[in-house]
Amino acid sequence: MNLHHLNTFLRVARLQSFTRAANELHLTQPTVSSGVSELERSLGVKLFNRSGRSISLTMEGRLLLSYAEQIHDLRTEAQDRIHRLEVEPGESFRFGSIDAAVIYLIPGILELYHARFPNMDISIQVDASRFLADDLLRGRSEFALMTLPFSHPKIETLTLHEDRLSLVVGSGHPLGSRRRIRLQEVVQETLILFHEGSVS
Repeated sequence: MNLHHLNTFLRVARLQSFTRAANELHLTQPTVSSGVSELERSLGVKLFNRSGRSISLTMEGRLLLSYAEQIHDLRTEAQDRIHRLEVEPGESFRFGSIDAAVIYLIPGILELYHARFPNMDISIQVDASRFLADDLLRGRSEFALMTLPFSHPKIETLTLHEDRLSLVVGSGHPLGSRRRIRLQEVVQETLILFHEGSVS
């Protein structure tokens, strides 16, 4: 069900007029009529009785109207809450993060967030990605800033930032004078890397 078409239906039903609904929605009358017709087709029912310029709701239309009113009210309430985001003193949330994000990404964001929501208490758990994922699955954190790739059927991931890793070698190392290096050559070297439980 298309919410745009549902909103169009709601306006027509309230005003009992396609023309007046079109004027209020700043649409053409054919567009409004088409939207209602699409809604009728998707539901497989007739929503209005049309007789010349007069229209009235069918039984199915009256039933849909009651639900459309509820959906409209819930949507309005959701938009209002999101825009106001009233935070009561003592409200808090907890999220997890690797230490690199805590050092380089989060401080500026938290400063802006705290300026807007000074009453919100925030708790950050710094740990390795696999432990942060476990906290998410157990409901201990709202979200987590982790290293990717990571895959779990109950966790949705979104890439927020990408970093490039640099190869650092001594001045006398054979690869130090090369402009291009193949990955196969790097694999053959003894490397110093993050350990498996690293929180970076």
